[in-house]
Amino acid sequence: TQSRSSAASDVYKRQLFIILTITACGASKNMMQGKEVYYDLRIETSGVRYAIAVNGVYVALDLSEGAPLQMDYPVNQLVRTGENIIGLDVAADEADKPIPDTANVTVSLIMRSEDFAPVIISKLSYQGELAKEGLGTENSSKPGDYAFDGARLTSSDKGAFSISDITRGVYSDYAGSLRLAQTVTMPTPFPEWKFFTGDIMPQTEDFTDEHWNETLVPSLFTEYQKIHQLLAKKELDTLLPLFAERNREMDIAYYHEAGYYEKTLRESFEEKFENGKILDPIDEDQGQAHVSTMGTLLRRHNLIVFKNKEETLFNHYDIWFRKEGDQWIISR
Repeated sequence: TQSRSSAASDVYKRQLFIILTITACGASKNMMQGKEVYYDLRIETSGVRYAIAVNGVYVALDLSEGAPLQMDYPVNQLVRTGENIIGLDVAADEADKPIPDTANVTVSLIMRSEDFAPVIISKLSYQGELAKEGLGTENSSKPGDYAFDGARLTSSDKGAFSISDITRGVYSDYAGSLRLAQTVTMPTPFPEWKFFTGDIMPQTEDFTDEHWNETLVPSLFTEYQKIHQLLAKKELDTLLPLFAERNREMDIAYYHEAGYYEKTLRESFEEKFENGKILDPIDEDQGQAHVSTMGTLLRRHNLIVFKNKEETLFNHYDIWFRKEGDQWIISR
């Protein structure tokens, strides 16, 4: 049974945790209506282990080697008009050591459209060198109110965007760590995604061992077993309706006609079957379990995996569930 005190979980307890919260004010709600607006997370890291999440859903994670990364990750399906949380974990190599001076992480939220060039809404930056004499976040976005003039954000007391001061706290489980937060206002053209209103689950460390190991994780594993069994039988007509909420919201998030993401998911599975990929066996003891930082999503990592015969190539399907009463619903 999955233990909350696994090595990976312990690493998470030894981290600098930085949160960027994005909130939309009422006046900005209609600003993006009728536009095909895209939101990306631009991630640049080096010299440190990290985990980056949007509203609790991990979009980039390397807590083993801290290899450099540069990428743009689309996040339309993860953001909303309202509060959003961009989380950045920066981990030391060992529990009794500080975050290394080599740490350099910048996470920028970018807005783009055919109607305007890409615009940086906010930037969250942590640099180990700056932390020697300051907070390490001095190169982050400055607090204030901003207006979007169709090309860029400019300082304005009547703007639809705003950035708050960074708040700081101590992450008590790890000596010398900090917990920082920044609030930003932002409009989006989307309805509120269902996972924002799912049942709230405690964070991993707040569960009792009995509830975690004997109730919650086993019940979720049953849902993964269902998916695994249907894939093993190639019964896609029965499987795909389980992804209905995820596929419907993805269609909306990226301005596709209804059914596009169901078709894409079907084709992805069919490609694995046609190319002779092997569905990896599933076991209840495998797969680290994660609760999203918002507490509305839960996943088991690396349970649905296809591999080639040589076991040199692996395709992972990372599936997040939300809970509604006694029902588990695939949300992402």
